[in-house]
Amino acid sequence: MLAVSGQTIFHVTLLASTLCLIKILIFNNFDRYKYLFMIIFLLFLFSLGRQSLDYDMYYYTIFIFGAEGIEFRKILKTFILAVSSVMTVTILSSIFNLIPNIEVGRSASPVLRYSLGALYPTDFAARVFCLILAYIALKKFILSLPEYIGIIAIIFTINLVTDTRLDTILMILILVCCILKKYLEKLIAYLGSKKINLLILLFIFINIILPYIYTPN
Repeated sequence: MLAVSGQTIFHVTLLASTLCLIKILIFNNFDRYKYLFMIIFLLFLFSLGRQSLDYDMYYYTIFIFGAEGIEFRKILKTFILAVSSVMTVTILSSIFNLIPNIEVGRSASPVLRYSLGALYPTDFAARVFCLILAYIALKKFILSLPEYIGIIAIIFTINLVTDTRLDTILMILILVCCILKKYLEKLIAYLGSKKINLLILLFIFINIILPYIYTPN
């Protein structure tokens, strides 16, 4: 079986984030205050990463800053193409035993859950959820009947293979958002950008503070 060390993954992530930082420095038209905010914020997230041993928020933020000036539809298309391609290779590799296909079960349940090459079944289901969300965002939450049928089939298959409850619920909620798009748009207009931004900032703050108060014990 093929094996990729954690050190290799770290170096690939480091290379990608470094290229993104170079893009920011060369092509982004940030003023000095925005650069200062970015540096301070990244240093803060890096310190949180050292505390929790999880640097995901640090890397995600670099890519968010790097997305400045890039059309959102291009980001979605690139994301869908890249992730779906890698997932296809991963699934085929697990089927042909080139990489492990982890099989786990729940306590007091005979059902086996398959990761199809991902670290864990929930990890695989989460990636499919992100793909579905990106596709629906690309379609501006307006789907045709065949698209509804196709996505429902994907949700059913993922639930059958991975037996992941939360991701299945989230995928279904995305479809509900498509159906209720008109009413949700009215709700968003009623709340206004300020209240929505405050809710987003609150959510981000909670996610940032959780690793800071994390202790291995």
